[in-house]
This record gives sequence, C-alpha cells and structure tokens, in this order.
Amino acid sequence: MDRKIKVLFGINKLNVGGAERIMLNQLQAMDRARFEPYLVTLLSSSGPNFDDEVAYLGEHWRKFSFRGLFDILSWWKLYRYVKREQFDVCISSLFFTGVLLRTAAIAARVPVIIGT
Repeated sequence: MDRKIKVLFGINKLNVGGAERIMLNQLQAMDRARFEPYLVTLLSSSGPNFDDEVAYLGEHWRKFSFRGLFDILSWWKLYRYVKREQFDVCISSLFFTGVLLRTAAIAARVPVIIGT
C-alpha cells in the first residue's frame, strides 16, 4: 500500500475531560508513516481545553459549530467535508458526535466506522 490510511477522529469539543484525553493520546500515538490523522470538533470549546494540544494538526483539524442535534445545515457541511476528504476510517467519541458524525460517514460511504 503506497498511500497512508486517512483516519478521521471526531469529538464534541476539546474541553478538559477523560474522553478528550483518550482521543488525544490516540492521535499522538498513531504511526504517521502508515496513518494520516484528522480531527473534527462539532461544538465550540470553552473554559479550560486541549485546543493547544492539537494545534499541530493544522489544516487536519476542522472545527464545526453545531447549534444542536438537528442543525441540518451544519450536518450538511460535515457530510460534504467527510465525502470530499474520502476517509478510510471514522472514529467518533461521545453520543452527540457519534450520532452526527457516524450518520455523515455512513452517507459518505466511509468503509470503517467506529463509535466509542
């Protein structure tokens, strides 16, 4: 295989918490020779957060501003992003992101979809 496997991680936001820390550890531990990690956050972070710890991702970190579970316009933007980037794997964390990102990944025909 000549190209790297594109892996999209998704989480609500990067406020300080256990699920966020686990996802950050997974991002940092990935073998960059084999995998190309991306991150989406669906809600704006506030208070103490881990934003600085993922700044190294640069353009591989996409921030969305969902107003709620039924924000169709934001979901459409998320779907278009997932479809355009053609990810090989999508890993979502937490309920809110799990519902929205996994449905977008299914619609975009991402081959491997994991929810945690």
